[in-house]
Amino acid sequence: MGSVTPSSSFNVLRDTKPEDTTLPAFMVSTTRGFLPRANPIISLPSEFDALESILTRMPIKTLGGTPGLLATSSLGETVLKELPDLTSAIDKYKDNLPLQNALYRDYSFLASAYLLEPCHERFMKGEGYGLGRQTLPAVISLPISRCAELAGFKPFMEYAGSYALFNYQLQDPKDGLQYENLRLIRAFEHGLDPKSSEAGFVLVHVDMVQNSGPLVDGVVSALDACSGTDRRAFNAGLEKIVSSMTKVNKVMDGMWGKSKPGDYTSFRTFIFGITSQSMFPNGVIYEGVSDEPLSFRGESGANDSMIPLCDNFLQITMPDTPLTSILQDFRSYRPGNHREFLEYVKTRSIDLSLKSFALQDPSSAALYLLILNQVRDFRWRHWCFTREYILKKTTHPVATGGSPIVTWLPNQLQAVMQAMVDVWEGSDKALGRQCEDVMDKLFRKSVIGAKDCRGPWKCFDLPFFSTSPSSISKEMMHFSLCLLWLMTAVVAVRTQSTQGILDLVKRRLPDHVDDFEFRLTGNETFPISTAIRAINDEYTISSTPEGKILVEGNSAIALASGLHRYLTDTVHVDIFWFIGSRLDTGPADLPPLDQLISGSSIVPWRYHFNTVTFSYTSAFWTWEDWELELDWLALRGVNLPLAWVGQEKILVEAFRELGLNDAEINTYLSGPAFQAWNRFGNIQGSWGGDLPMEWIDDQFELQKNITKRMVDLGMTPVLPCFTGFVPMAITRVLPNATVVNGSAWSGFSTQYTNVTFLEPVDPAFEQLQISFISKQAEALGNITHFYTLDQYNENDPFSNSTDYLRGVSNNTMKSLKAADPEAIWLMQGWLFYSSSTFWTGPNVEAYLGGVSDNSDMLVLDLYSESQPQWSNARVKSYYGKPWIWCQLHDYGGNMGLYGQILNVTIDPIEALANASSGSLVGFGLTMEGQEGNEIMYDLLLDQAWSGSPIDTEAYFYNWVTRRYSGNGPISSDLYTAWDMMRTTVYNNTNLTTQAVTKSVFELSPNITAMLGRTGHHPTTVEYDPSTLTDAWHLMYSAASSSPSLWDNPAFQYDMVDVTRQVFSNNFNVVYSSLISAYKSPSESTNSTNSTIATLSQNLITLLSTLDSVLLTNPSFSLSTWINAARSQTDNTTLQSFYEYNARNQITLWGPNGEINDYASKSWGGLVSGYYVPRWKIFGQYLNEVPFENYNATVLSTRLLDFEKGWQNGTSVQEAGVRRDLKSILADIM
Repeated sequence: MGSVTPSSSFNVLRDTKPEDTTLPAFMVSTTRGFLPRANPIISLPSEFDALESILTRMPIKTLGGTPGLLATSSLGETVLKELPDLTSAIDKYKDNLPLQNALYRDYSFLASAYLLEPCHERFMKGEGYGLGRQTLPAVISLPISRCAELAGFKPFMEYAGSYALFNYQLQDPKDGLQYENLRLIRAFEHGLDPKSSEAGFVLVHVDMVQNSGPLVDGVVSALDACSGTDRRAFNAGLEKIVSSMTKVNKVMDGMWGKSKPGDYTSFRTFIFGITSQSMFPNGVIYEGVSDEPLSFRGESGANDSMIPLCDNFLQITMPDTPLTSILQDFRSYRPGNHREFLEYVKTRSIDLSLKSFALQDPSSAALYLLILNQVRDFRWRHWCFTREYILKKTTHPVATGGSPIVTWLPNQLQAVMQAMVDVWEGSDKALGRQCEDVMDKLFRKSVIGAKDCRGPWKCFDLPFFSTSPSSISKEMMHFSLCLLWLMTAVVAVRTQSTQGILDLVKRRLPDHVDDFEFRLTGNETFPISTAIRAINDEYTISSTPEGKILVEGNSAIALASGLHRYLTDTVHVDIFWFIGSRLDTGPADLPPLDQLISGSSIVPWRYHFNTVTFSYTSAFWTWEDWELELDWLALRGVNLPLAWVGQEKILVEAFRELGLNDAEINTYLSGPAFQAWNRFGNIQGSWGGDLPMEWIDDQFELQKNITKRMVDLGMTPVLPCFTGFVPMAITRVLPNATVVNGSAWSGFSTQYTNVTFLEPVDPAFEQLQISFISKQAEALGNITHFYTLDQYNENDPFSNSTDYLRGVSNNTMKSLKAADPEAIWLMQGWLFYSSSTFWTGPNVEAYLGGVSDNSDMLVLDLYSESQPQWSNARVKSYYGKPWIWCQLHDYGGNMGLYGQILNVTIDPIEALANASSGSLVGFGLTMEGQEGNEIMYDLLLDQAWSGSPIDTEAYFYNWVTRRYSGNGPISSDLYTAWDMMRTTVYNNTNLTTQAVTKSVFELSPNITAMLGRTGHHPTTVEYDPSTLTDAWHLMYSAASSSPSLWDNPAFQYDMVDVTRQVFSNNFNVVYSSLISAYKSPSESTNSTNSTIATLSQNLITLLSTLDSVLLTNPSFSLSTWINAARSQTDNTTLQSFYEYNARNQITLWGPNGEINDYASKSWGGLVSGYYVPRWKIFGQYLNEVPFENYNATVLSTRLLDFEKGWQNGTSVQEAGVRRDLKSILADIM
């Protein structure tokens, strides 16, 4: 094999023996490094003319400029018609190993083109890749397998042996390996045009690797010198490595000009491998080679040997993650001699303790650090190329070699940067000026903005470094390194700014923009990297000498909270649901402060939203609605809101990429009003029509606005991810997929439930997770690590084996980490309550325990005020997982007046002080519907800023003050009325009635099970109804003495709301009398019927009067809900479909009343148009059928006929003439 380096047990060539055909084409040398021993063979023997002919005609554009076979999608047909099996000809030349390498190159080009041709065709149409050909015909599979075996490769395209390093020729042999003299041998894109981007892509790699000879020489020399403890020779070897890698990086920087980012996707399609790619979900059958599908990683720059050589030589320790496992797998896709050399260097470096030897001497340590810096520079450039060439140009986030490129490259970059910090810290920062400059760039200027990734590598400073690297503490270095990792990769960094709060003031207080000053007191940049966030938010408020209100805080959300505190406590104004902003109703001159006001949260996180709120309340919200909601959240200090809008856009793209067609996807997606339950696998499909792409696109555009505003306001959004639920047709594209069917849910037929669940152990689960999160990050930005993921919402697992449960959560977490190494899984803890018989202690522990790092998960204790799970013996504070104390309070958007002021103020404080509560890190609101009782939600969010239980009497007084301000003095009757409600309506202590009450008149009429309901859909009223009636009269009295209240939108809303509850309570009395009369008839049938008719009419009269009250306010009107649905589109057909969804949700909730009246509403138009007819049918039935013959089934059938007919209405029937609230109440009173 030629002469070798002295005292080395590995044959590193100095004489490459280019004429020796018995040696492999690739053998490591000190002259050509990792390039082949001799320039690649260009022409094949005549036996392979048929292969040569097809390859010449194959490129998208041939060298002559005409469209090639790939351009006309005719390659596959041509191969099957023209190409014979040439395996026997290959065996004729089996001893000529360089020729076998050339044959391997050419067959690998043909194999890739054949398999991926359909993907290219779809890509050119603007579609996803879909599926490639799943079988490689024998005329390719047999010869490629044979020549790959002889040449020492796997039978698919690889970086060195085919696509790059054995795919160049010299235009003029005299001019050698200079770049301008290089040409391609084979190509997919524009034939052999040396100016094409594909040529630039390949030949720049060749140009880089031609500098690897001195690199190899330097490594070998340094190893030998280390063995002999020859410091001078050792340093000389290190200097060669630095010099070589500097040249490599300089050549690499030329990629921008020689291969355009916008052109990369035109040939990228053809260099994908088979492993972990959606185009080949089960691998590829190699005809005549294997009956089982084969998978190969294929072409990837990660298969180059230069950087792994440096890693092994320097003993760089990679993090113990699945991403590093991928790195190890990549290293098997190299020429055999390269692999052996790399392993030799790794082993010898360890045996010699080379790193320790280098760091013992300042001069060696300095050179060692400079080599690390060159490796960092290489990997950083590679990441920048990835962002510009791939992430910004394509929705396919998986690398050609099958790695999750979005996270894989930063994984390696992080390891090198950590090694640099360790060396610098261990040397006492005394390695000379050159190293100090390197570390200065690392710590101060090595974060490159995404827009500055190309060209001059322009940098920007990190604001928290003002000293030299030598004075930076180890802790700060570590923090900085993590920050660099977070910023350069895809993980989120929160860049704090006051601009979002200033913009809020412009929106809500336009006349006072110049009256406020906001100032951040903490670091303006910090990472969000753990669920256990140690820093609570804090603010101070004061007046400046210039007369401004100065709000200072350690975060943007702290500034918003401080602003709210000033506005509510000093100016007595606020922003409210349904009413809008009242912030601009304060005085023209804002009152100054004579003393400092301060506040601090007692928990780091304040969470908002139940997953189903996005269907029950905000399904048809506009951006204007969301703007109000987000300002409301920010002012109340919410910093962890769920952003669960429009995820179907990402899901559809991922499913299409997997090979599912739109018809199959449509059978899975649910209608606009039911998407929440589709997302966590309760239902599938849409009754009434398919979900249109127009809706999907529009909702995702809305999501972009929502998440941007959340970030602007200083919040950390919680985003969706892939949960595992998939269309039934998944088994068509993944016939071997590990899938199970979820539980049947709430009486739905199998057409709409038993949703298919892709088990997380299946490799496709991780692939879909990476695809989903990467696409989402590309569209929304890298704004968070928090992902909501509920797999068993009212849907029991397939098995109750603890090993199974642990495996599900463990593999789910692995998939999240593969997509985002800093991912935090946010889960609703509802499953442990709703299915308590399944979730025994061991099962809970197993499922939660599958996530080994507690800080990787955050659990919402969803129903803490009534059914806390954290304190349950089965759940045990979620076994150490961080959790949030949540108030659920409302189910389905029920509208009754209700609250638990003691539980909401006392219980979370006691939980926080309770050592057994574990990692309680936040308070949150998780109501299913956001339909009223706003004071209860304000109360908990304000409790998050008070270390002791809030005094509710004072709180209600202050809340009333700011709610009714702006219309003169507030009547004492209003304060009294609200205090009466505080001690009754809002002070429920009987937890058999656990949540907001539902009005009996909203339920499908029956003679049983209407009154006295308890649980979380109660009809039981736990207070004395007469007390509420008295409060109602006081409110009316207040308006009589202060008529301007009738012009106050908050008072208008509250007066309608309280009137609604009074009428609801009265309805119960009349209904009870009716049922008593029916069940205990008098001796006279006529008398009984007369009583029943009278009482039935009383119910109808009461409802009709209530309807007229409700219609005075848009927030209590059916037309508001219907118009919101219809206004989502200009397409009349879709308008009707959206209206059907809107109507169905608040009535039948399913095609056949599967969850009838769960989301019922006390709305004008709905009362008169839906409830009144039902109660008329009921009254008629009672008149017709004596009690002893009562048949609930017959009555239910009559009602269902009417209910189904109402679903298809396309106009809102609002009986009667609209009148103003004041005049209607005057008549009633």
